[in-house]
Amino acid sequence: ISQLKSQLHHPAASVRSSGLKGLQHIVNTHRTLWKPHVSEFVAAFGSAAALDEDASVRQTGFGALQQLEGVSLTPFADYLTALVVTALNSLDLKQFHHGAQVVQWLAEVLDRDSLLVAIVKLVPSLTRLLSDQTGRAGAGSGIVITPTTTTSNKNKKRKRTSQQSTSTNSYKYTVLCAIHCLLKHTKVDSSCDDDDDERNLVLEHPPSVLFARTR
Repeated sequence: ISQLKSQLHHPAASVRSSGLKGLQHIVNTHRTLWKPHVSEFVAAFGSAAALDEDASVRQTGFGALQQLEGVSLTPFADYLTALVVTALNSLDLKQFHHGAQVVQWLAEVLDRDSLLVAIVKLVPSLTRLLSDQTGRAGAGSGIVITPTTTTSNKNKKRKRTSQQSTSTNSYKYTVLCAIHCLLKHTKVDSSCDDDDDERNLVLEHPPSVLFARTR
C-alpha cells in the first residue's frame, strides 16, 4: 500500500494513475487488507478525484472512490467536502466538472445530517459558477479569442465563440445536476413550506428541464 501511495506523487500522470489502479485493485480483491486503512484510501482517492492536475487521473480517482462500498464515509464528510470546494473554485473547467461529479456522488452516499452541513459549503460555489458568464467558463478550455479583421479570422472567432458557448452550457448543466442531487437528498418535511414553491420546482423537474429554463 505504501509503495502504491508513493506513486501518487510522481510527476508523470501515467504513474499516478497506475498507483490509483493498484490501490483500487486492493479495494476490489482484498477487503480485509484495506479496511484497517480506509482513511488512507479515502484520502488518496479523494484528493486524486478532486485535485489532480490531469483529467484522466481525476477520473481514475473518482472511479476508485466509488468502489469504497460497505464503509461509512460520514467521518470523512468534512474532508471530502473541503476537497470538492477547492475543485469547484478552480479556474480549470475540467477540474470543476469533476468536482461537480463528486458532489453528485456525495449526495448519494453521505447521510442526511452530514449532507446538510456539506451543502452550506457546496451550494455557494455551485451557484456562483452557475452565474459566471465569462472567466471561469472558458478557463482551462484552451479557448483564446483575440480581435481580428480578416474574414478567415472572423470565421475562426465565431467558431471559437460557439465552442465557448457549448462549454458554458455543459458546465451549467453539470451544476444543475449537482444542485438537484443535493436538494433531493436533503428534502425536508413538506409541512415546512416557507420556500416550498421554489424548492418543489427543482425537485419535481429533471435537470434538463431546469437547464432549458435558465438558457
